[in-house]
Amino acid sequence: MLKVRNVSKSKGRVMILKNVSFDLEEGETLGLFGPNGSGKSTLMKIIAGIEKPSCGKVFLDDLNVTALPPEKMVKLGVVYAFQIPRNFREMTALENLAVVLMNYHSVEESFELARKMLKEWGLEYIADRKVEFISHGESRLLEILKAYATNPRVLLLDEPFAGLDVENVFRVREKVEKLKEEGLTMIITSHRKRILANLADRFLKMEGGKIVES
Repeated sequence: MLKVRNVSKSKGRVMILKNVSFDLEEGETLGLFGPNGSGKSTLMKIIAGIEKPSCGKVFLDDLNVTALPPEKMVKLGVVYAFQIPRNFREMTALENLAVVLMNYHSVEESFELARKMLKEWGLEYIADRKVEFISHGESRLLEILKAYATNPRVLLLDEPFAGLDVENVFRVREKVEKLKEEGLTMIITSHRKRILANLADRFLKMEGGKIVES
């Protein structure tokens, strides 16, 4: 489904990624782990079209998508969770989600569906709260829900558990597990392999911009 071939990325004289290659099968959840600065986020942004590689290619269903902008990648179903867009703090949670849904539905339908989705995710209690007044964990869940609302084929979750307390790690894990059960194809990054246990079907370890373990 998704193929990354010999992707490298340099910034000035610094090599961020070095000849990275892997395949992602439909319905698979890939756990990408490694220390901070190992190149995980840069790789995710290249897959999403947010950044471009210095060399190498990305394929979706054998289509070379390396040069496509992020908006086009979203239309093709490759969605970087924290790109859709960041929550607008002055708007309510309901409004934030409805804005995304308006790309696919009427205004009225978008608000109805947004309220329904918030309820399904156990977030109905924040629907009418401005995002600036919800917790970090609730904001993280809302960002993932907004990405899910685009009906992605490949969902890229970059450090979804970073900075969360134990309770909110559990809440986010629970929702990601549901997405996995639905058969959604995902790549999830973390600097800790343990936190991805029972989520990923397969792991890749990154260090110094390279895959060092698979």
